[in-house]
Amino acid sequence: MTRTKDNKDENSKKSKSVRRLFFVLYFVMAMLSVVLFVYSWFSNMDVAQKHARSVSHVAKGSLDIETIALLRGLAQDKDTEAYKTIQSNLFNIATGDGDIRFAYLYVQRDGKLFFLADSEPVSSTMYTPPGQEFTDGEEVYGKLFDNNSILITPVTKDQRGSRVSILSPITNDNGDFIAVLGLDYPATTWYMPSIIGCAKTFIIVLAVFLLAVAIHALMNSNRWLKASQIKFKNANEEIKSSEEKYRNIFEYAPVGIFNFDKNALIVDCNDFFVGIIGSSRKMLVGLDLLSLRDPKIVACVKTALQGETAEYRGTYESVTADKKTPVRGLFSPILSNTRAVIGGTGILEDITQRKKLGDELRLKSLVLDQLEERITLTDLDGVITYANKIQAETMGLTAQEIIGGTTDIYGEDADKGASQNEILEITLKEGSWRGEVVNYLADAQEIFMDCRTQIICNAEGEKVALAGIATNITHRKMMEKELYDEKEQFRTTLLSIGDGVIATDAKGNITLLNSIAQELTGFTQKEANGKPLEEVFHIINELSGKRSENPAHRALSGGKVFQPAEDTLLIARDGTQRYIEDSAAPIKSKQGDIQGVVLAFRDISEKKKKQQEIEYLSLHDQLTGLHNRRFYEQEVQRLDDEKYFPLTLVMTDVNGLKLTNDAFGHKAGDSLLQKIAEIMRRECRAKDIVARIGGDEFVLLLPKTDAKQAETIIARINAAIAKEEVCNYVMSIAVGYGVKRDNSVSMDEIFIKAEDAMYRNKLTDSSNVQSKTIDQIMNSLFAKNQRELFHSKRVGELCGAIVTEMGFSQPDIDQVRLAGLMHDIGKIGISEAVLNKEGKLNTGEWSEIERHPEIGYRILGSVNEFSKIADYVLEHHERLDGKGYPRGLSDTEISLQAKIISLADAYDAMTSGRPYKAPLTKEQALEEIKKHSGTQFDRNVAEVFIEMVLGEKWT
Repeated sequence: MTRTKDNKDENSKKSKSVRRLFFVLYFVMAMLSVVLFVYSWFSNMDVAQKHARSVSHVAKGSLDIETIALLRGLAQDKDTEAYKTIQSNLFNIATGDGDIRFAYLYVQRDGKLFFLADSEPVSSTMYTPPGQEFTDGEEVYGKLFDNNSILITPVTKDQRGSRVSILSPITNDNGDFIAVLGLDYPATTWYMPSIIGCAKTFIIVLAVFLLAVAIHALMNSNRWLKASQIKFKNANEEIKSSEEKYRNIFEYAPVGIFNFDKNALIVDCNDFFVGIIGSSRKMLVGLDLLSLRDPKIVACVKTALQGETAEYRGTYESVTADKKTPVRGLFSPILSNTRAVIGGTGILEDITQRKKLGDELRLKSLVLDQLEERITLTDLDGVITYANKIQAETMGLTAQEIIGGTTDIYGEDADKGASQNEILEITLKEGSWRGEVVNYLADAQEIFMDCRTQIICNAEGEKVALAGIATNITHRKMMEKELYDEKEQFRTTLLSIGDGVIATDAKGNITLLNSIAQELTGFTQKEANGKPLEEVFHIINELSGKRSENPAHRALSGGKVFQPAEDTLLIARDGTQRYIEDSAAPIKSKQGDIQGVVLAFRDISEKKKKQQEIEYLSLHDQLTGLHNRRFYEQEVQRLDDEKYFPLTLVMTDVNGLKLTNDAFGHKAGDSLLQKIAEIMRRECRAKDIVARIGGDEFVLLLPKTDAKQAETIIARINAAIAKEEVCNYVMSIAVGYGVKRDNSVSMDEIFIKAEDAMYRNKLTDSSNVQSKTIDQIMNSLFAKNQRELFHSKRVGELCGAIVTEMGFSQPDIDQVRLAGLMHDIGKIGISEAVLNKEGKLNTGEWSEIERHPEIGYRILGSVNEFSKIADYVLEHHERLDGKGYPRGLSDTEISLQAKIISLADAYDAMTSGRPYKAPLTKEQALEEIKKHSGTQFDRNVAEVFIEMVLGEKWT
């Protein structure tokens, strides 16, 4: 009994010891759980913020900076192409990421925030028009204008509910701040990853707690050790398996993957990456990414090494191989356990085929817009993703207003046919559907549609979309109703339908000609009655020119409906030729005896014309009428044959097109391209191929032409261009050519040779052409407004006098004098009506005037010899107090030369007067300068001007 009691006491002590041990364990687990919950919450919030920053970065990259710069934050922006383009881009951003609720652009003006554009359709109750003040914005929404970096706001509330906003600055190539891109996330969506992460942590903690309980229950069993050993073994195997899977994914992924260390040296890459670059793994491993020629890639690598994600799009030119490849790349950091950046990884995708596919899709969309059928594409939920032109016109809406809605917008009458929900369900279930539906137009007109829907599957057979084709059969339905109402099975139908109809007897002699048939054939019913069909219905085959077989005879002899071949022409009595579609059907008695024939035909000349126009547009450039790139690529394959050798390929590029567009507008640029195209077409031979393959690039294919003959043709083109009279711009082209004499070289090599020669020629002549264009711009401006001529000359002289007194060197004096002369060159982009207006300018006209420094900057900045003074011209309307335009610079941010031009410009304007304002006296003007010194004018410049240039006293 005593031993038993001792054993029990000993077991009791052990039990208490184990309980104390597990009590401590549970306490530690509880503390760790709290730490894990806190870590999980903040870790997931960190991931969400980085993801949002990455999305904001990619979204910002999809927006065109120059298009945004055209927006002024005014209500008038709504009708501009720039606004529509930006709004479409914002819509795609908002709908492309399911977490984003609202995307928008805004700017700060006079301390207030104003909307530029948002992602909501105009019809949405949440839509905000451009120029509306951003009154819902907290103070934090304006902070970004003082701190040029991505900002994540706290939770804020407005009419759309609670939200978290990602605010990303948008700057131009010079780093100038032009707008803020905002992406709103619903608060519930924003915090959901952290909530889910905490839930997962809870599950893990619960699992660990249950495991501890299980261990406690099994402490007296030796199986625990064995189970632990098995679990350890399995964990090792899983780790090995994970490593192997990672390596397989790395090596066999269908995209190029490469890793680089913190020094930007490539340490590993897969075969797909090697294939894209066109080199070898041996040459690529160890490559310094920061030494690459493409600054965008270098910037992406640096961003990744700074712990951020970056995206690259462009054509990568390999430094280890002679290869150029259109690619899309994603660069991300590699972090250690302590979240320190230890390197980076890049994923590179060859988008050559995608780019080609995009071009093909745009062409197919153009073709679909020419069809008479109404075509709609939707996703599997019935949301419209595409509608062709005729569909939108029928609805009285634009394609953008239709896209994003459901097909319910078409307004089916469910009482007279299938509803859209029924059509969707049947199509998804059976793969297709066909039937008739009744729609109502905006004016309540009832129309009948013959509709067909079909599931679209991808290459793997997965359902991805629905296609719908609808044909307006209202006319046919009305005819059926008339037939039913009047119960006339023959004559009434033949006399009232919209097609031409001829009826004959059993011998093929005409018994009836309806009004359409009379119009098309030129015969009246009285003249045609009783005559053989072929005397009235004279048809020939377009291709052969021979008379076509009489369709009535075939229908009479065969007893079946007969449709003649395509390409049938009807020759009217007056010789007019029309394309027709026709068919002949026998008229049978109840006993089946053939009693005659009904011939129905319609004029399809317009349809044929549209088909020919579509064919023409698919192979021709719409602006110039020349052949397009598609035709060129077909022809270059056809002509790559020995019978056409020597084959010369000539590349040309229009010099100064961008400068012409900036100065005189895109209409002038289009006119320049059209003139160049017309000269090339006129000066080339009939057998030569002339094509426009890019914005300002043309190519000539000259079969059976050697270098000497090619140079003769090129000289002829250049001579014709030199003789061409143009009023405002300089016409010039850069030319290069290559000759293929045999099959030892490919046409791609000939193209590269011609292109290289063209660019060498362009480098030689471009500067001279640009300088001449600048002269033309100045002459055009002075021709538009002679007052500007005298004003510019006086400002130039005043600028020269000021800088001379300030001790500038002679080259700098000449430079500032030239800047003063050309300070208003940007007014070439302002309409004559505004420049020469007699009265005061309104707000809109002032906004147009305020654009001229930027226009002048773009014009001068594109010419090397004027690039330095471009900055002075851009800044000459800035003020020391920051209230000037266009950038609102202040004090030291404004160059001294610009301050000098500003004072000279203002003084001449005050003393010369304007049509709407009398000039000031010299004394009054000087008082104004003194009054505004330190706010508008630089005090030092003002003192030099008044005391040393004008010889007046300051006080």
